[in-house]
Amino acid sequence: MPADNPVRRDPFAAFADFATEVVSEDTLLRPVKGGLLDPHPHHAAGLNAPTAAWRLPVGQSVRIHDMVAERGVMSVAEVMRDLGAVPRDALLRHLVWMCKVGLLDWEAAEVVPLDRPDPT
Repeated sequence: MPADNPVRRDPFAAFADFATEVVSEDTLLRPVKGGLLDPHPHHAAGLNAPTAAWRLPVGQSVRIHDMVAERGVMSVAEVMRDLGAVPRDALLRHLVWMCKVGLLDWEAAEVVPLDRPDPT
């Protein structure tokens, strides 16, 4: 994915200034409330086709999904460690996607407020 292509920019870079929460290695991942979902249909859905180049293969989704389900809660750092040779940025994008489509839930680490001028 070319860094200079404004149409296919890295979403972390493109929206960094707009994040409500930021995924870090301290972010905790949990199974979704109400039961676990099968990752296969999400990977196959036409609506998710545009993000396929940024995601990991379905087998990695299943593996991540099963690890988190088995442990109940898992940090992003633990997922990184257990998956091994998956590029950090690719894994972070994939985990955000998994949370976005409802395969996992997350709890961000404490957000540090930005230094901003006092509006008064």
